[in-house]
Amino acid sequence: MKSITTLSILFVLFFTIKVDAQQVNSVSELKDYYHKSKKLLPSPDVGWHEVWIIMPKDKDFFNKYQKELMNARVFVEDDKITKVYYDNEKYVENVFGISKVKNGHATFEKVYLDVNYDLTEVFSAHIHEVIFKDHRAEVKTPLKKGAYVGNAIFYSHEKKLDKHGFFVFIKDLDTEEFDFLGYLKESNPDVSCENTQNLHVPLKHGNYEIFMVQNKIQFDRRMPLKKLDLNVQENECQPIELVIK
Repeated sequence: MKSITTLSILFVLFFTIKVDAQQVNSVSELKDYYHKSKKLLPSPDVGWHEVWIIMPKDKDFFNKYQKELMNARVFVEDDKITKVYYDNEKYVENVFGISKVKNGHATFEKVYLDVNYDLTEVFSAHIHEVIFKDHRAEVKTPLKKGAYVGNAIFYSHEKKLDKHGFFVFIKDLDTEEFDFLGYLKESNPDVSCENTQNLHVPLKHGNYEIFMVQNKIQFDRRMPLKKLDLNVQENECQPIELVIK
């Protein structure tokens, strides 16, 4: 009888936490939920996972979503978050993982491109707090394949890519902000859809402005930078050579 009672209590507790999670509408509610259930939340391995993201409140942080709490999917590798996909976005954003995933919690920073008269700079800033949802089923890879989705395949014949690779950014034409798509540090002459050694970026079909920045400081304190216009067609793989001339 005692074991049945214990199981009943655990079931009620688990069910209550599940209900609380479904009713999270604010940061304060999420933090209260996390405080109660952090020992039960997953600390996932490599792959995509469903999360809540608490957006930074820093005065100089531009929050284009204008929400304090976002539903998203994140990619975890080496115990840190490296990619983020916000619901209904046109592409997956790469980020800089700060803390390791532990008790269903992790943090990351946004990667920025700053271009001005004095220098070109790539840096990370503004800590985003992540709470993993107790979602045990397999999470779909965002923008993997399907209607309205194409792929850009970035490659390069430049030498010493391991030392002087390329940061690839996309410009949000609505906000004029830059989002980080990935870093090319090795390349392969085979630019087919099947070869994953190059930098593959899935995007919803449409027109984009891409900025490639070589990881190489010049005498004028600038990093080599080049802009290109990209038109993505659905169900197509488009090779794009990264070269600074």
